[in-house]
Amino acid sequence: MDDLTTAFEKLNAESGVEATIGKLKKVDSITGQNSFQVLDMDQETIDKMSKKTKSAVESTIKETAPKDKMTDDEMDMMRAFTRANSNLHNTAELDKLQQMIASTDLEKMAAENKITERYAQMQGNEFERILKRLASKKKEVTKAQQTFKKLNPNLYFGEESGFTYFGNKGKAVYLPLGKLSFADRVISYWHPENKNNTAYTIGEPDAYSTGMNSVMNAHSLGLKGTLTVKFEDNALVDVNGPDLYVFELGQIEPTNLEISKDGKTWISVGKISGGVAEVDIHDFVKPNELYYYVRLTDLETSSGIPGADVDAIAAIGSAVRLNLDSQVLFETGKSNLTAAGKTAINNLVKSITVLKKGNVIIEGHTDDVGSEATNKSLSLARAKSVSAELKKSIPNTAFKWKEMGYGETKPLVENNSEENKALNRRVEILILPN
Repeated sequence: MDDLTTAFEKLNAESGVEATIGKLKKVDSITGQNSFQVLDMDQETIDKMSKKTKSAVESTIKETAPKDKMTDDEMDMMRAFTRANSNLHNTAELDKLQQMIASTDLEKMAAENKITERYAQMQGNEFERILKRLASKKKEVTKAQQTFKKLNPNLYFGEESGFTYFGNKGKAVYLPLGKLSFADRVISYWHPENKNNTAYTIGEPDAYSTGMNSVMNAHSLGLKGTLTVKFEDNALVDVNGPDLYVFELGQIEPTNLEISKDGKTWISVGKISGGVAEVDIHDFVKPNELYYYVRLTDLETSSGIPGADVDAIAAIGSAVRLNLDSQVLFETGKSNLTAAGKTAINNLVKSITVLKKGNVIIEGHTDDVGSEATNKSLSLARAKSVSAELKKSIPNTAFKWKEMGYGETKPLVENNSEENKALNRRVEILILPN
């Protein structure tokens, strides 16, 4: 997919470099992003502007716009850039905005009468302010990375996986596993008015504010509302410093946070409030314990929009979790890998090696058919077969390997149907921080 700058260049090639709201919205349609979908304009105005041709825009500027006065389009353009600047989600968006500003030659556009001199001057000043802010944010990004690595000198997954996002009030949040760090599925929710925007809480942050006390792409818990999410391709684990970050918009409202291994037994970590969205679970868990569920409960504090406005939930201290179906890997009751099983395992190599180093734990699991002793022995043998196959493609000595056979003792679901039994017959691969 084209990035923001490439999309902008495409439109320049099509219609010249004059900047209109219609162009910016078309950029969003190309990139699939919301960088410029933050304008508080009515649809009639947008439609009217989008119908203007290049010649009509230039003619309007040349004939009716005094050089010392901006057009309505230009004022909307300034607001668009300002709001894009205030709704950045990550360093990639920061870089794209920087590139867009660098590729916009205001002096040339003014000389060609494509924009007014007043707009060129005012937007130029705004660009300078934005660039200074972006430079400051880049320093914050570097500091966040350095702080994490200082706290966790042995926890390094490599530059390919680490990524920095911007949380509440623009705080730089470094996640060593990047995109993989975020919650993957909504398990349940309760809202006093039955409002359901919970899908917006899954994956990377993408919410934004229009500047009129309006929040888009986020789920408001509602007074006393609850939200339960699950990490499926990773797990929450304790590291030095904060372990969990809740991306919210606006003031962090008092919310109770709980974590769970299985979604049944919960540990109350306490209250998130006072503008601090990061949580350290150190005092509540044992080393290397993995947690897959997070539950948030609003503590009934009124605001413009009742309930915490949740955009995303990320495990800073995160372990990678990969799941393989035993039916693909092995024949019934066997521990020798099938050809399809070897292919499935080798497809996971990239997901593991991107982390550079870590503790790799291979866990074998079965359903409850057969004796407990037989299932435990079979599950361990299967774990060893998977481990041996992976080591052929990952000779890196920075990884430490361990095989475990749990048999039928850790089912994902009840063994009360053939479908559920198939889900419980699996091999899980966990990559934990060193």
